[in-house]
Amino acid sequence: PEGHKDAGYLARLIETAGITTLHFVPSMLQQFVRGVSPEYACASLKRVICSGEALPPKLQQRFFSQFEAELHNLYGP
Repeated sequence: PEGHKDAGYLARLIETAGITTLHFVPSMLQQFVRGVSPEYACASLKRVICSGEALPPKLQQRFFSQFEAELHNLYGP
């Protein structure tokens, strides 16, 4: 039930289930990128959608340094 808060669990699920699209608010994306071990490439991941909060530029940079997926900001500014 609390798996959505566990970055390692999510990364394993992404890899084993071949998940291609995720949706996060930026604060959850930040926890995910901080918590994912480098051993999990999440290669099936094609796009991540963020909305509900401002997406900080440093978080964008960190995301792109770890993943090869598209990052879509639907918040606004």
